[in-house]
Amino acid sequence: MSYAEKEKAIKALLSKAPFDLECNEEHMKLYKVAFTHDSYSNELERGGVKKDDEPYERLEFLGDAVVGLVASEYLYHLLQKPEEGEMSKEKEKIVGNEPIAKRLEEKRIDLFSLCTFSSGLEVSEKNRAGITSSVFEALIAAVYLNEGYDKAKGIAQKILIE
Repeated sequence: MSYAEKEKAIKALLSKAPFDLECNEEHMKLYKVAFTHDSYSNELERGGVKKDDEPYERLEFLGDAVVGLVASEYLYHLLQKPEEGEMSKEKEKIVGNEPIAKRLEEKRIDLFSLCTFSSGLEVSEKNRAGITSSVFEALIAAVYLNEGYDKAKGIAQKILIE
């Protein structure tokens, strides 16, 4: 799939439920970053020039915090008397790599196939779950930056909790 075809597929995915996102040119800049693995940004173009596309890691860092806050807030209201340790264990059942990848699969949301990475990258099933959850967190961060916390929270809840 060409880069232009991937961009079109990303727009198609994000414009429908559960995302329902505005995919204007400005917003697409961050959404494309959310789908760019660091192995791709380090590849060389013809002539030995580094592609240098921004990878998703910075967005993933922010998205991890947003997703964590959404899950923490949900558990805080759901579990009335548990201790912090129990809440942390329950939170990990929502925000861990495997649970995120599983929920996306259950909802038939394929973020992995839209990720751009090095042609030489070998991906195991475990790595696939990690990449999928990383892309999800990066995407949630992009939504947060583009459209605000409430929109990012709504998407995270629809996918991870409902």
